[in-house]
Amino acid sequence: MRLPDGPGPGPDPERAALDARLLAWMREPAAPERWAADNARFETLALDLFAFQFAHCAPYRRWCEERGRTPGTVSHWRQIPAVPTGAFKEVELRSFSKDRLRHVFRTSGTSAARRGELLLDTLNLYEASLVPTFRVHVLPDLVDGERIRLRVLTPPPAEAPDSSLSHMFGTLLPIFGATGSGFDVHGHGFDPAALLGALRAAAQSGEPVALCGTSFAFVHLVDALAERRETVALPAGSRIMETGGFKGRSREVSRDELYEEIASRLGVPPTRIVNQYGMTELGSQFYDTVLRHPGTTRRKLGPPWARVRIVDPVSGEDVPEGEPGMIVVIDLANSGSVLAVATADLGRRVGDGFEVLGRVRGAETRGCSIAADTMLGDRVSSAAGVGPTGEAPPAQQITAALRRLRATAERLRQRHPREVIDVLGVVLESFRSRETPARLRLEAELPEAAGFSPEVVRAGLDLALESWDAGALRRLVEAELGLPGASLVGGHDVTAVVLGGALPTPTLLSLIAPLALRSPVLAKTAQHDPVTARAFARALHAADPDLAAALEVVSFPGDDAARMRALTAADCVVATGSDETIATLASAVLPPRRFVGYGHRVSIAVLGPEAIRGPALAAAARGLALDVALWDQLGCLSPVSIFVLGDAREAAETIAAELEAIAERLPRGRMSRGAQTAFANAQAEAQMRADSGRSVIVRCGASSVVVCEADAEPRPAPLHRFLRVHPIAGDAALREALRPLAPYLAGVALAGFGADGPAACAALAAMGASRICAPGRLQAPPLDWHHDGQSVLRPLARFTDVEIG
Repeated sequence: MRLPDGPGPGPDPERAALDARLLAWMREPAAPERWAADNARFETLALDLFAFQFAHCAPYRRWCEERGRTPGTVSHWRQIPAVPTGAFKEVELRSFSKDRLRHVFRTSGTSAARRGELLLDTLNLYEASLVPTFRVHVLPDLVDGERIRLRVLTPPPAEAPDSSLSHMFGTLLPIFGATGSGFDVHGHGFDPAALLGALRAAAQSGEPVALCGTSFAFVHLVDALAERRETVALPAGSRIMETGGFKGRSREVSRDELYEEIASRLGVPPTRIVNQYGMTELGSQFYDTVLRHPGTTRRKLGPPWARVRIVDPVSGEDVPEGEPGMIVVIDLANSGSVLAVATADLGRRVGDGFEVLGRVRGAETRGCSIAADTMLGDRVSSAAGVGPTGEAPPAQQITAALRRLRATAERLRQRHPREVIDVLGVVLESFRSRETPARLRLEAELPEAAGFSPEVVRAGLDLALESWDAGALRRLVEAELGLPGASLVGGHDVTAVVLGGALPTPTLLSLIAPLALRSPVLAKTAQHDPVTARAFARALHAADPDLAAALEVVSFPGDDAARMRALTAADCVVATGSDETIATLASAVLPPRRFVGYGHRVSIAVLGPEAIRGPALAAAARGLALDVALWDQLGCLSPVSIFVLGDAREAAETIAAELEAIAERLPRGRMSRGAQTAFANAQAEAQMRADSGRSVIVRCGASSVVVCEADAEPRPAPLHRFLRVHPIAGDAALREALRPLAPYLAGVALAGFGADGPAACAALAAMGASRICAPGRLQAPPLDWHHDGQSVLRPLARFTDVEIG
């Protein structure tokens, strides 16, 4: 099999001998049964390549020296320091002179976000690595020289020149593609009719097809087939190769669900669907073993010139087999950049390979829904469903629960609204007092379930509930619905509430609101807080067993499509979660049913000229430290960035000191491997920029990190007390800095504007903020706060206007 050499200037002459050794390895016969690891060869090449990159890539050299790792101290490939993938967005990681740059691959993203770049002085190694790896894992049954019809659900390289995936398929098609091969995505998408025509032609030919593309492209494909009520039975011997995340861009879908739909619509069973794990920052790819080693445990394997470590993101040490950890790749195909890359992915070792558990989502500068989805979740397992009997409720039991609740609706409507409000007020008061059974039990159970320290739970509840009393609830009802005796304002027959996150107070309000409208409630607990909803149900039963019959609480994995479909048959559905989750649920709840969704939100702080030094800065820093420490920065009202109008360095130092001080009385809670990975990657990326001479200051405490940035560019928000402080030149610069955050802006802590305060509030309101308060008060929203700019009760209510006497 001839591998492409490709034109161009080639690698730096000093690296030519190294690359020649690598190319010789990559061009050896790649029969699946003979393609085994050569540990001695890998060790020698890895250490030689590390020495070369240490000498020729200045940012990487500084990074290694800071960690005491040099060619003189590194004696094994596992000791080679890995750089975080985020560094590819910030630093030119190349081991050759800039004038030899030939090609750039960029990570996906938008014009508003910085994209990672893999800089290449030659494509030879990249292409030489990908061809045999694809051959061994996707086409193991082909003999040398044999071709297969390849249909590709990505744009061709000419339309996406900076896409490594498009370049990959552009390289593979001339080598493996038979007549009828080609690309099926052009411009802004694919033409379903043309693609289905190509698949029908393939089916009629009787010749096997290899259909390759991104996971979200396959979601579009199976949706197009479903809309047409059509299936295409691809010939025996066909296979699917899909790559990408666990979620489609058109709708959220689990990998298992996607594979089932592919099998149903295209006739390709899951045992012939291969997932590829790769990324722009790497020169090699990894594939499922289902075709190379059929009948064995599905796992990822790569080429012999790449290795994967699964490490503890805090210690950097390998974790035992089966335990989750951060995926670190040592890839010799990265000869022109850096060979060791710390990904933002979680995985676990499985025999001679590994399993990918999911991408850490702290890569976005957003707040509460990151916490909802990834705060503690390693995506290793989901909570078992718990119904009234303690057994996992299948979809039909969810349907039965809705039926039971509908049976209570008429009885609930017969109760006087004020009576219901008074009962809910009693329940709310039971969580405010530290001495009640409801509060004591919540304080005892929530730390273990959600990972917060007991001190944070107690202080967070004290502050958040200080104004949430029975009187506040009555005033809320009167303000939004008029007199509570009005008979023509009410709720739906049944309201389903999909809870998210791990903060207890949003859960309490999410349950109180529909019940206040006399709507029975079926509540699905959040993955990371199975405690609060059940604590509320117990307190409600103690106060009024008849009203408690109108509330049922269930728990099941969020990716259980059948149960979620059953749940969304409710008359009104209220959900908190990621934007993808909200979009998926919204598409399932069609009129006349009601859907109310709360997606990603983020909070910030803005310090004006009067709060950036002296006592005013000290007071603001103490307040902001409290805002960050409570709930470990995991709520939508937890600030992730501080914008300082002026020099930000003193503010950053003062806030860092206050965060360390507050940790003594409000210690940070438990962090999962996923959270640790996001935190460690963000810290490492910031430190690399600081080490590279940027005007960046990193202050690392025992349980917090504060980064004083040189600009106002949005960067990852890993939460768990990781704070960025940005200097801002003036009002116009602040507006520009907040533009990317505007669609997600929730709360703003504001200080230091004096007489200009009202104007600053008006400007922030125009940018989308729904709440503005003083530092230290972000975690104490009033009961009637207009979350997302909406009323609390009115979106869930049904109104009837009567115009007759």
